Order: sequence, then structure tokens, then C-alpha cells
Amino acid sequence: MNAFGKFDEYVNLATKDAEKAAEIVAKSFYKILKKNGFTDAQIVNVANTILDCLIQTLENYREKKGIDETSHENIQLESSNISNKHIKT
Repeated sequence: MNAFGKFDEYVNLATKDAEKAAEIVAKSFYKILKKNGFTDAQIVNVANTILDCLIQTLENYREKKGIDETSHENIQLESSNISNKHIKT
């Protein structure tokens, strides 16, 4: 078994049941962070960083595809909207 234990197996569940896999991965990741001494504030910071990565990826996708603000294909996640919803530490 690798250094990540069953974490890789949980990630691979996404091909069969994405919703369940997301829940398992999130809970497992949280437990790993807590086990390794992360504080609640540090875990919130990790979650915010993950959201920021997602936002950047979505913005890059929109730019690459040439999707403008008025297009019905527009991705509805805007970094300013999500950033305001992040949990404050």
C-alpha cells in the first residue's frame, strides 16, 4: 500500500459513484489533516485554497473556450462571488 493508504482507492470510486466518492474523499482528507495536527483554521485555509484552485481552473476554461459574460454557456462561478462565501478564519 502506498503512503496515501486507501485515499487513492477512494479517489478511484469517482468513476462509479462521484457523489459518494466526493464525500468519502473529503471526509478522509479532513481526517488526515486532523490526524496530522492541523487546526480548524488551517483546514479552512486548505479548503479555501482548493476552492481558489477550482475557480482559477474554471476561469482558465472560460478564457480558453472564449465564453463571455453574457453567454448562456457561461460558468456561473465567479471568483469574487465564491471568495465572499469562503469561511472566514
